[in-house]
Amino acid sequence: MQIHPFYINCIDKESANPAFNIPSIQIYPNPFTDQIYLIGADGFTLTVFSEKGKTIHIQKITKPTEIIRFDQLDTGLYLFNIEKNGIATTVKVLKKNTR
Repeated sequence: MQIHPFYINCIDKESANPAFNIPSIQIYPNPFTDQIYLIGADGFTLTVFSEKGKTIHIQKITKPTEIIRFDQLDTGLYLFNIEKNGIATTVKVLKKNTR
């Protein structure tokens, strides 16, 4: 199985314009089973929300490539909000069953 990362563009929350002065961020795989990779998000804060809006996880990203384990999460849809200095984006990420 080949994994294809997807790229996200961040939006300046003040102006709602694309923030072209930051590098693109990769999040993969999506869907995932137990861990997810964030590439290019160092210095950003990741906040994970459930479908119902409950905050599940908050983490400051400190490495250019961050591997985050989410094996404790139930299967379902989660919202990953990535933010730094007022520049943010939210991505839908699906956790699937390990079988």
